[in-house]
Amino acid sequence: ENFKAAATDTTVTLSWDLNSSATCYNVEKYENGYWYPVVGIAQNSITATKVDNLTPATTYKYRIVPSKLIGDTWVYGEPTELTITTKPSAVTGFTNSAKSYNSLTLSWNKNASGNGYAIQMLKNGTWTSIKYVSGNTVTSYTVTGLNPSTTYSFRICAYNYAYNRYYYGAFSSSMSAITLPTSVTGLSNSAKSTNTLTLSWNRNTSATGYVIQMLKDNV
Repeated sequence: ENFKAAATDTTVTLSWDLNSSATCYNVEKYENGYWYPVVGIAQNSITATKVDNLTPATTYKYRIVPSKLIGDTWVYGEPTELTITTKPSAVTGFTNSAKSYNSLTLSWNKNASGNGYAIQMLKNGTWTSIKYVSGNTVTSYTVTGLNPSTTYSFRICAYNYAYNRYYYGAFSSSMSAITLPTSVTGLSNSAKSTNTLTLSWNRNTSATGYVIQMLKDNV
């Protein structure tokens, strides 16, 4: 039957080749030791069906049974089975929670359907994996070695390891954050008079301007 499946976090799409010797198909799900009907398809030209409202990161077992009515009797062909695991749900709350001139801290909400996270950064127009976080209780990661005053884009997905393979959920929408300028150096009093003070500092190439503050009344 060439029985195949494709999964999201809450759906499984089942497909198969047309069986010219059958008139119908029965799709069934295995649960608690029994096969339960999912859908009966009364037209052999229909070769796909979608199962909704599933649980993320959960393994399901399905089979398809071709059938044909001969006289007053239904004749059933050999069933074809497959096992499919749904993907983890999407990660929520992805944000930049802290920053410095050369680092950005990324944070997100815990994803109960995954047992780890994959973080990607946009580099030269290509999404590149920069960190695989093991364990779903870890909900932050600091990216270091960045350039000052530079915008970076990131995205994240949850993954689940089951049956000797990794299942990756959908990536979040991209999130952009900008690093801080470097600190100003060389601040000094370069000239003074009875009622003025001239302040000087080194040029900061990572900034577009400067903010000067004065301590007044210890505030």
